[in-house]
Amino acid sequence: MFKNQIITAFRNLKRHKIFSAINILGLAGSMAVFIMITIYVRLIAGTDKFHENAENIYRLERENIHNMAAPIGPHLTEKFSQIESFLRLDESPLTSNLFQYNEKTIKVDDVWYADSTFFTSLSFPLVSGSKGRVLSDPDAIVLSEKAARRIFGNENPIGKSLTYNNLYTLKVTGVMENIPSNSSIQADAILPFDFHKTLNNDPLILESFTRWNYNLLLTINQHADIEQLTKSVNKEVAELVLKNIDIPKGQEPELILTPLTDIYFN
Repeated sequence: MFKNQIITAFRNLKRHKIFSAINILGLAGSMAVFIMITIYVRLIAGTDKFHENAENIYRLERENIHNMAAPIGPHLTEKFSQIESFLRLDESPLTSNLFQYNEKTIKVDDVWYADSTFFTSLSFPLVSGSKGRVLSDPDAIVLSEKAARRIFGNENPIGKSLTYNNLYTLKVTGVMENIPSNSSIQADAILPFDFHKTLNNDPLILESFTRWNYNLLLTINQHADIEQLTKSVNKEVAELVLKNIDIPKGQEPELILTPLTDIYFN
């Protein structure tokens, strides 16, 4: 019986070739679109979840505002034992990020500044370099494989010097794998967070509360009570801000801890 049905189906296909071709192509196209959408949704849904410690990383932020002052991270990590480490991040505000090597000048669009905990807090693999040390020197730079190849070709970039925007000399201390597309951080070059001091010619800039420009990620002990910690952090930051900024009492920022895996969707 099944054999007869197949024979009948093929006969109908032969009799109505154009109509059958339209139906088959339509079905194939629909299946292809469905598969592509499924892959895309799975990719987006997995944003930032590839980090090994993702469930313990939170961004400290205000409602609809995700920037903090630079001294807050170090202060909270010292004050609360539940906070294991802090990571401050800042995407380069410069409109042009140019790197010179020998006679070659390359523009790199995605340049970030990050604390030395960048590669220990987040799971961005290094091709070359030690993850705990590559951002420890103020003149260091870590490049993505793509950026390293554009600048150095087939040369080994480790230990070589670059000129940044015709002003600053940086030494390549590491090369990282290209960051996956399902990451809320997209970077082709990472400079030490302390480079802000050089960039602004101000050794005290990271002690200031006048600039609320930086993302702050906190790695929190998995056994911590996040709700209670949020209340304690709010109280501590309010006292810290009032000591350093002349603002009316009661107008201190109200802070929340947003899981890393929710950042992209927020």
